[in-house]
Amino acid sequence: METEVSSNTNQEVDDLVATSVADFGANALDTNSTLDQSTKLQNIINKASAANKKVFIPAGNYVINSSIRMLTNMKLKGDLTQGTVLKNTSGSGVSIQANDYSEKKNISINNLLLDGISISARVATNISITNTIFYNPNPSFNIVLYASDNAMIKSNIFMRDAKHAQPGLGNTTMYVSGFATSGTYRHMQNTQIEGNIIGLKISELSGIKSVSAEETKPTITKLQTLVAAKKIDVEEEEHNYISTGINSYNTLKDAKINKNFFYSNSDNVDKHGVGQDHAIYLRGSQNIDFVGNHVRGFHNGPPGGIKFKSGRNILIMNNYFRNTGVIMYGNTEYGLGDTYTPVAELSNWLIANNTMDWKRWEDFYAIGMELNYATRTANTKNGVFIDNRYINYQNIPSNRRANMKIAFADDIGFLPKNSYLAGNTRDDTVEGVLRADNWPTNYNYPKTSDFNTWNGLLHPDMGKAYHEYISTKIPMRDDLKVK
Repeated sequence: METEVSSNTNQEVDDLVATSVADFGANALDTNSTLDQSTKLQNIINKASAANKKVFIPAGNYVINSSIRMLTNMKLKGDLTQGTVLKNTSGSGVSIQANDYSEKKNISINNLLLDGISISARVATNISITNTIFYNPNPSFNIVLYASDNAMIKSNIFMRDAKHAQPGLGNTTMYVSGFATSGTYRHMQNTQIEGNIIGLKISELSGIKSVSAEETKPTITKLQTLVAAKKIDVEEEEHNYISTGINSYNTLKDAKINKNFFYSNSDNVDKHGVGQDHAIYLRGSQNIDFVGNHVRGFHNGPPGGIKFKSGRNILIMNNYFRNTGVIMYGNTEYGLGDTYTPVAELSNWLIANNTMDWKRWEDFYAIGMELNYATRTANTKNGVFIDNRYINYQNIPSNRRANMKIAFADDIGFLPKNSYLAGNTRDDTVEGVLRADNWPTNYNYPKTSDFNTWNGLLHPDMGKAYHEYISTKIPMRDDLKVK
């Protein structure tokens, strides 16, 4: 018999119910109690995980002032449309965590509201965090995962208002990485980060919803409903004090970062001292897809955009970059080797069909796509840059606009001998062709790209992925206000 699901609550007939005395006796949670229920929740998890049962936590407010140990087969879920709030009132950091190095398996966290509570795990296999709202966070990351295999972070909402931000660049969101020490070298692999909202303004939620993944829209609607009814502790308009959306300092492999909405505070009137440090910042990564994302509110110079320090098999397609771009560094990093060996490499890059929408100059050259000169490596090769568009480029002063900066005069970079440019445009010139610095002056820039010409330059999987992704909707929207 198939498990029946209540469409109204998210409760399945086989679930254990956290508030049920029949299921948990004296450890049953008390809905809307002002007392700390951390010990009760831990005991519930202990029992349910041992029995490999899901735990449904009904709508309500539950004070959780101590960190909770994550166990194999821990499966927590809240109400679909009402708020299942786990609230930290302690003034200190609280996390759902597995911080030892023993492997935990089959973890799921779904449809919760985490008020001042984060999630962290080392070596978690098959972990999913979905449709969960993080707000009023403590400093640093909302999610930290080390060396996970098959992690899914999908359709979540991450909020940070000025009260919960600190001046500088420490207002981070997600960390996903492996281990890179002489004693332990292990990749973080098979990661899906999809459909998340990372930073927002309350009045713009309907506009954000219009360009968000379908699976994320119910969570946005739930947030709108709870805020309007004043059922959660959210008072500020701006919750986009986000320095970085996704960090990985080494060994991220086989990751899909698709259909997310990244929103930082560069356009806010009062930045409260919070700076940007990239929508994503990946070091030593390989086999990365970044597709169908909306990136806004990040600086259009060196602190902004999406940044890679060394990377192999990187696919960037069908994204909307509002006043920011792509930054490539050739630093020596850990993650591209099979052993604990640092590698400097930028190879097999496909940057295709992206829109870069320019709004204003921010005291640096508006880079668009830039290969960093100071960290350039001779191991830069096999790049395909096709069908990208710079629009509204006239908003940048003419002496601050730039071609694609993907090669250097010393014959280092993505060059015609092993790379391909075609179909890239800019709207501030009559010709409309987006050229590349240090490519031959007589290079014939094709107006349209030809798959058969460039496909052989890259890993075969990238051509297949191109066909898979080319129809992905570009989440383009300038004004998020819904009139």
